[in-house]
Amino acid sequence: MIKHKEFTFMIISVILCAALFFVKITGNAVHTLIGFLLVVISSVHLYAKWKKYRYMPPNLRIVDQILILSFVFILISGIASHMSAGLLIFKIIHKLSALVFCIGLIGHTVQHKQFLIKKKG
Repeated sequence: MIKHKEFTFMIISVILCAALFFVKITGNAVHTLIGFLLVVISSVHLYAKWKKYRYMPPNLRIVDQILILSFVFILISGIASHMSAGLLIFKIIHKLSALVFCIGLIGHTVQHKQFLIKKKG
C-alpha cells in the first residue's frame, strides 16, 4: 500500500520534473542538479517497490515500465548531449523522453492514488 510519505515524494518528483523544462531560466547547472535529484528520488522509490513489483496490478506495471524506459533514455541522451556538444538528435530524444516521463509520472501518481482509494473502499 502506498504511504503518505511516498505520495509526497511523487508530488515532489512531478514538481521537479516540471522545473526541468525551464532550463533557459534555471541554467544548465541547476538543470543537471535537479535531474540528478530526480534520479535519486526515482531510484529510491523503485528500489523500495522492487520486491512487490510482480504483485502490482498490470496497469501500474505498464506505467512503471514506460517510466523506467523513458528514464533510461533521459539519462543516456542527457549525458550524450553534453558530451557531443549538443547534437540536435540527442536534444530531441532528451526532450521527447522527458515529456513521456513527465506524463507517465503524473499518470503513475494518479494511478497510485486511485489504487489506494480502491483498497480503502
